[in-house]
Amino acid sequence: MNWNRRYFLLTLALFLAGCASHPIDFSKAKTVPKEEAVVFGRVNVIYKDEPKVWGKLSSPGVFYVLVLPSGSSEAFSHMLREDGSFYWHFPPGSYAISGFQWVTRGGTRSGRIFAEFTILERKSITYIGKLTLIFNGNYRFSMRIEDDYDQAIQEFRKKFPEIKEEPVKNLMKLEVPR
Repeated sequence: MNWNRRYFLLTLALFLAGCASHPIDFSKAKTVPKEEAVVFGRVNVIYKDEPKVWGKLSSPGVFYVLVLPSGSSEAFSHMLREDGSFYWHFPPGSYAISGFQWVTRGGTRSGRIFAEFTILERKSITYIGKLTLIFNGNYRFSMRIEDDYDQAIQEFRKKFPEIKEEPVKNLMKLEVPR
């Protein structure tokens, strides 16, 4: 393993250790905290041409994404469940899904993502899209943002039937490579 890769892994490990413990999972809270908004979407992980499902006995390990508020050095860590759909709550502002860590019996993969999204208003419900990560090998991956709004809204309504507001679509954007 080269020096840059080791440095990145060490930095990511330290970064994860310093992640905020503030729970962001709205599906566990069931009510929107005062001055915050709900943001939802999905992180779809594809490995060897198959989408991964998390949290089952045959699960391919544990997959975390890091969510970094704009202007902050402290990220939130979120473990993917099932198909990778997420329901978070945050104050209005700019955020980025900044990286991932995938822990398996065979080792740990980690990487930088930087998919930026914005929550415009408190008490709003914002759909930010489906982030698909496609692993082409042990350490190589590509990514794309997809608009799965209609299906995501149906799932949101099933999961939270008491919420009647219409979600706003504001898709995340991948950082432009330099």
